[in-house]
Parts: sequence; structure tokens; C-alpha cells
Amino acid sequence: MIGDTLKTALSTTFSGRVYPDVGPFNATQPFAIYQQIGGRAVVTFCGENNVNRMYQLTVWADSRREADSKMEAASVILTSPPYLGIPQGGALGRYDEMTKTYGSMRDFSFWS
Repeated sequence: MIGDTLKTALSTTFSGRVYPDVGPFNATQPFAIYQQIGGRAVVTFCGENNVNRMYQLTVWADSRREADSKMEAASVILTSPPYLGIPQGGALGRYDEMTKTYGSMRDFSFWS
């Protein structure tokens, strides 16, 4: 499953704080959240033989600089072998007023 692979790939960058779908309450920052957001199927006469999964990665940190830096590091990992993710556009900056934290969000496409 690609989700487990993402968690393993990013664990060192985020000191193990990589979570599916939502981070725990009061998670130590920086941390990353990944969520499957769809994908594409290639169907031939032999059936479905290539599967594409789209994942959204969101990084949360105490500062804009740290959020952007962690997203850049994560992007390098996810686009390099063996993962070969394809970014679907640039990163989107986020800010959470309630927690006063900065985020960076980016979508990646993975083929298996």
C-alpha cells in the first residue's frame, strides 16, 4: 500500500510524525499528514493492469520557513527513486488561525 510507503519514506524527515488523514491532537511540530485523494485506472483488454493513486501531503510547522523547507525536503524524497512521485502543481501555503501554525500542501501522483 502506498500510504505505508509514504509514512516510511518521510519518517526520518519528520522524526516519525507522519500520519494518515489527520494528526493527533497537540501533535509536536513539524509533522506531515497524507491522504489518498483519488487516482486513475488504466484498463485494457486484459483488465486493470496499472494503478495510479493520488496523495495529498500536508506539512504543519511553527513557521512559514519551516513548513516550506520540510515540504521541499519531502518533495525531493517522494520524487526520487524508488518512489518516483509526480508532483501535481506547486505547493500551496496554508495557515491555521486557531493553532497559529503554518502549512504547506502538495499533491503527488504515484503509479504501481
